[in-house]
Amino acid sequence: MPLGTRICQQIDPTLGWGNIGLDALEIKQILGTHLGILEEPNVIFLDQQMKAEIDKVTGNYQHRS
Repeated sequence: MPLGTRICQQIDPTLGWGNIGLDALEIKQILGTHLGILEEPNVIFLDQQMKAEIDKVTGNYQHRS
């Protein structure tokens, strides 16, 4: 993780999103850089995390290991 990202997250781990009234904001650490997150294997993990969260809110939640 680039040094600037680590410093920014130490100051505000929500990166500004915590101030907009999202009570249910949950921060998940995803490996990869800003663009690298869209490349394998990072994008596979991102896909799994997003699907699990969407399933939770749509009622289609199934525990995936």
